[in-house]
Amino acid sequence: MNTYPRKCATNFCRGIVLKTHHNKFCRKCQWRRLKEKDPIKYAFLKLKGRARERGHAFQLSFGQYRKFAVETGYDKLKGKTKHSLSIHRKDNDKGYHPDNIEAVTLSLNSRLQWANLPGYLKEEMLEAERQSRLNALASA
Repeated sequence: MNTYPRKCATNFCRGIVLKTHHNKFCRKCQWRRLKEKDPIKYAFLKLKGRARERGHAFQLSFGQYRKFAVETGYDKLKGKTKHSLSIHRKDNDKGYHPDNIEAVTLSLNSRLQWANLPGYLKEEMLEAERQSRLNALASA
């Protein structure tokens, strides 16, 4: 008889499997296994989840996302360096839609984000940066 919560089936994992999960692996190990098995589906689900967290509309199907990722090389070149690719929304109000996304480098995406900020926010951010530099100099 199974008792819940039970231990994850992955060796050396201390995670637990709740009664509501009909799997022998904990959530973390399930995500790891999906990332190894199908990295494009993993990236799609992560993108969709982050869009939901940030309140952005998400109208991409998995087929559309796979086609976009393979055609642009996003599936091979995504990462965390400034030359890695990220997904840029051309119009921030439309969310993730097949006609509204493009693959750009992280550094370009950052510059595009700065260019789209309203003037008063740019001024506030620059003033906060100046203040933090002054505080750092004063404490040194």
